Amino acid sequence: MAGQQKVRKFDVSEIRERNKGKGDDYVLAVIDNYVVEVKDFDHPGGLKKLLETNDAGAGATGREFGFSFSRGKNQHFPRTGATFEAACDDFLAGTVAEDGFLRPCTVDFGQGGGSIQILGVLKKR
Repeated sequence: MAGQQKVRKFDVSEIRERNKGKGDDYVLAVIDNYVVEVKDFDHPGGLKKLLETNDAGAGATGREFGFSFSRGKNQHFPRTGATFEAACDDFLAGTVAEDGFLRPCTVDFGQGGGSIQILGVLKKR
């Protein structure tokens, strides 16, 4: 994956800081280690539920920011996971923006589900 070195890496403190306003600019969640903007994602539980994905108890790993679409107790329907996985591949194969990082990639879940944007990855802790 040639684009890997150009992937923007977010640290936990940056994600927490951006989420303080909850909706002012954009709201960040971590899904399968990808940092995504979720403000345009239509989830039945709303924004509060989406931000719970950052909590340790919500994810597949049992650790903070360990949520997964494809594994663990919150595994989603196969189509959701496949759509997200394909978008992650598109993101990594994408073009580099003027800031030197890969351009964000929109994941459209269709059928009124809204969309999210892949912005980068979570820095290893």
